[in-house]
Amino acid sequence: MNTLEEFENILGSKKYFFHFHTVLTDGKSSVEEYFDFALSSDFETIIFCEHIRKNPSYDVRGFLKEVKEIGKRYGLDYKIGFEAKVLPGGELDISFSVLKELEIIGIAVHSFPDNLALYADSLVSIFENEKLSHHIRIWVHPGRLLKKNKKLTGNIDLYRYLLSEAVKNDVYIEYNLKEDLPPLDILKDIKPSKIIVGFDAHSVNEAKSLNRKFAEINAIL
Repeated sequence: MNTLEEFENILGSKKYFFHFHTVLTDGKSSVEEYFDFALSSDFETIIFCEHIRKNPSYDVRGFLKEVKEIGKRYGLDYKIGFEAKVLPGGELDISFSVLKELEIIGIAVHSFPDNLALYADSLVSIFENEKLSHHIRIWVHPGRLLKKNKKLTGNIDLYRYLLSEAVKNDVYIEYNLKEDLPPLDILKDIKPSKIIVGFDAHSVNEAKSLNRKFAEINAIL
């Protein structure tokens, strides 16, 4: 079974725990605490999407080793991905040395110049980047910057266009439980097979508080 088929089977099972952050970055829970949560909550797969930069503040190889060692001990299926920032012009804030070892990339927009055309062009450039196309790519908390800057409602056509460009280029769309993004009236227009539900949790307690919502969203997908 190839990686894509395996990933599609994981999403089809709806028994995965995706997108959370550890004490290595801005989270409050450890790798092992998240494994504990996943096991006790009957998840079959745990999918990491920790923050990454070209010059990370933590030992990336140490993190990878820790996940693999704890994963073997718990007997849970696990996947390791990273959440990388979109940079103006269409680059991701991740080094090639890390990128080449990954199966999964979370595409994220955090701070960005106040320029909607540049925002859109940079995202589409990443969606279309053939060098990234052999990775499983996920647009995480899609539209958060627009929502935060109160520009989502007035730019719904642009938002729909970006979602369609992502899907056209085989990029998965995260339904972000914390942000309720994409809005459900827009989410219904995306093929369920291209949607992954993400917790975006920064602690186990936060993940627990979102777990019921996870089940509710999966029930309607």
